[in-house]
Amino acid sequence: MLMKKPYHFLVLLPCLYYMSRDVSAQGSTKNVYFTNDSSRLSDENVDLLSKSYTAINPGERVTYRILIHEDSKNKGLLNELDRKRSLEILDFFNAEGIPATSIKLTKTPGREAKGFVSDDMKNLLVYDIEVYKSLPAVQYTNAGDLDLSSDGPELFTITGASEKIITGAQGVQITVQAGTFEYKTGILASGEVKIELREAVKLNQLLSGGVMTMSDELPLQVTGAIWLKASIGDKELRVRKGKRLSIRFPPTVALAEPKLFTGTDVNGVINLHPVETPLAAQTTPEGYWVSSTTVHWIACAMSEKSSPKGSLTVKASASYPLAVRLIIPEEHLVLAAYPLPDSKDLAFTHLTAGKKAILLVYGAKDGKTYFSSKEITTSVDGKEKISPKEETTAALKELLKGLDK
Repeated sequence: MLMKKPYHFLVLLPCLYYMSRDVSAQGSTKNVYFTNDSSRLSDENVDLLSKSYTAINPGERVTYRILIHEDSKNKGLLNELDRKRSLEILDFFNAEGIPATSIKLTKTPGREAKGFVSDDMKNLLVYDIEVYKSLPAVQYTNAGDLDLSSDGPELFTITGASEKIITGAQGVQITVQAGTFEYKTGILASGEVKIELREAVKLNQLLSGGVMTMSDELPLQVTGAIWLKASIGDKELRVRKGKRLSIRFPPTVALAEPKLFTGTDVNGVINLHPVETPLAAQTTPEGYWVSSTTVHWIACAMSEKSSPKGSLTVKASASYPLAVRLIIPEEHLVLAAYPLPDSKDLAFTHLTAGKKAILLVYGAKDGKTYFSSKEITTSVDGKEKISPKEETTAALKELLKGLDK
């Protein structure tokens, strides 16, 4: 169910004649100030937009409205400037990884705009940017505060003015062209850039990092995933428009049709989604090459071509948050269970029958770690019951490391 649409008003104040009306009846007011005759987002703009989007609840639509000059003599120039400012805000949300289908820009003549438009604004355009924060298609079970990834990110330093090839410890290679990064304000990043890289190539790395080899409930063949962050000082950077990161994933799994996926963090579980208009991935003996225009979670994968019908229903209960995972080493799969409607049971679907697998349940309470694992064989309609027992975190990590032996 969609929630009510509040308005977040972007009040453009390049001079004293720009003014905000009392619009409290329509929603909370968010003021974003642009300098005179400029459409560039300032640091304050970026901070405000980031915080306001973070505060949006899943399933909610929020409209950012640009207030326009009330007594402009050159309405054509003002409309063009406001159009550029609107596109700058669209670019900001696109660079944040929000799908283009979740962002909509509408232009409305002042005489038709609802709400606060005065008589002096009838011949101007009102620009509305509607942003929708989608609900996760599947609510996965999650262990809450249990962090399995003990290793910190690999750190690299590059110079923004020259091309650099970064190679991670697990074989992921990233080519960064000169001038690839910019601040979120749109200013080109120069000087030393810090790169933070987390690789998830092996099964235990995927599981420890919260990366599931699935897109919603559908299994994926995933050769690897990375988390990438670029920054200068305390300012995070993004990929500059027109630039791309070239990433080579090692050939952990044979992919017939490799594609670029991005990861969405849903309560600590990384759900993979295909990029809507990806560039064609290249296959070489050394691995798979993809080009990404975003940072953070990036993966190379392909959808299962077959349509397996197998399923597994699991009973697992505790007085603390649990994660229930199914690991199928032969297919390099790490799957997350999700709750069944009107039931306390959990389920895995779209399974290939007859595969050896490990059913794992884990969680934490009062500083103690609880987990249990069970070797099973997948079937058309499997049913299992498993309860976690108190163990050490080290024992759980040893179990995960053994997945890749």
